[in-house]
Amino acid sequence: MSEIDRAKVLLEGAAARISHSVPPDTDHFVAVAAGRRRARRARGTAIVLAVAAAVIFGSSVLFSSSPKQRQLSTAGSSTTVTTEGLGTAAALARMHWSNLPPAPIAARANAAIVWTGTEMFVWGGARAGAYPTDGALFDPVAQQWRALPSPGGLVGRERATALWTGREVLVIGDSTGVALSDPRATPNDGAYDPDTGRWRLLAARPAQARRVVAAVWTGHEVVALTAEGATAAYDPDMDRWRSLPPIPETSGVAANLVPVWAGDRVLVWVMWGAQTTTSAGSVSGQAGVDLFSLDIGTGTWTGPHAAGFNPGNVQAPVWTGRDVLLSAAYSFNGGGAGPVSLGVALRFDPATDHYTPISKGPADDGSPGAVWTGAAFVQVAHAPTIAPVPLPGDGPPNNPVEAPAAWDPTRDAWTVLDRLDPLTNDTRVFWTGQRLMAYGANGGAQLVP
Repeated sequence: MSEIDRAKVLLEGAAARISHSVPPDTDHFVAVAAGRRRARRARGTAIVLAVAAAVIFGSSVLFSSSPKQRQLSTAGSSTTVTTEGLGTAAALARMHWSNLPPAPIAARANAAIVWTGTEMFVWGGARAGAYPTDGALFDPVAQQWRALPSPGGLVGRERATALWTGREVLVIGDSTGVALSDPRATPNDGAYDPDTGRWRLLAARPAQARRVVAAVWTGHEVVALTAEGATAAYDPDMDRWRSLPPIPETSGVAANLVPVWAGDRVLVWVMWGAQTTTSAGSVSGQAGVDLFSLDIGTGTWTGPHAAGFNPGNVQAPVWTGRDVLLSAAYSFNGGGAGPVSLGVALRFDPATDHYTPISKGPADDGSPGAVWTGAAFVQVAHAPTIAPVPLPGDGPPNNPVEAPAAWDPTRDAWTVLDRLDPLTNDTRVFWTGQRLMAYGANGGAQLVP
């Protein structure tokens, strides 16, 4: 490793410690005092390293003027996009994927995974018909794993949601693979503190939140959703749940819920299907996607919302700070209500309730993991198990679909990235500020300069 590369690693570590030590929400009164102390220590370390690097290597090498930014207007609103730096599509295209070092835990599918600001957290999941309760943290600066301690009474499960609060990783919901009538279908929830290395169990959920299938972090609390549309919120500072009104009824039976926190509200896309049997005994089906919005302050739902190009399915929505980017997932057919067609990537502006299509990309025709770097929308997709039926205007499917790609909003253009193979449909993608990280049932990889 060259001297400049070593300096970059040191600076990356200092920057990561700063982002980790400062809670994203200053209303977290329990964590703020300790967070400020850690922040002061981390800032001091970063300054010393930066000054030393500048003296040794020259400020023209490691420091430049502030990244250029550009204001973009979309459906009556604007968003700031960084046009220089490691997160741009052009910079990402010069990087290459490398495998992560071997983890201290066995491979598993549908684990709870989240980025904490300095480490990638992996816990639980499914392996060989069982639900392990072990996990690990990966530090990309040190390129090292460390095993998580035993979570005590936390029940193993797959497809749980992992959320980073700025102080703890919360593990919320989903399934132990048994029927809803089975008591084990109500797993408890847990929290892990990376600073202390300790787990704690969360207070029991409200009775109506029996089976949580999705959850988001608002900056103050968790909003959790059940398959039946019940909603509850959890405050980690008070270790207390509160009930919220249920999601409004859709035009059919809800099959999937996909939420995202959009700055001042929770947006929830509901994929639904409905079947009708005629007097002659024939069955016809319908399917659709409804969007609802939850105001956390008032606890009220509005919707369904629809304007412009309505999506046929929603997977991995990404909030940019101004709008929501939606990957071009294959259309939801309601369990047989219609053909599976190719998707269209969209931007959704919550201020105007308007969808705007973005250009077709090389990773569109799969089941994508996605992330926003501040300058580019990155999709990492794998080939679906169901062959699509192209509808008018779809165009041909992409091949190979596994090619990751980055979308530049300043040009409405995609750039193909280094190929990542093989992928699985549980692959999660994170942007650390310096590199992309991906992790799924086949293990982990990082896109690095």
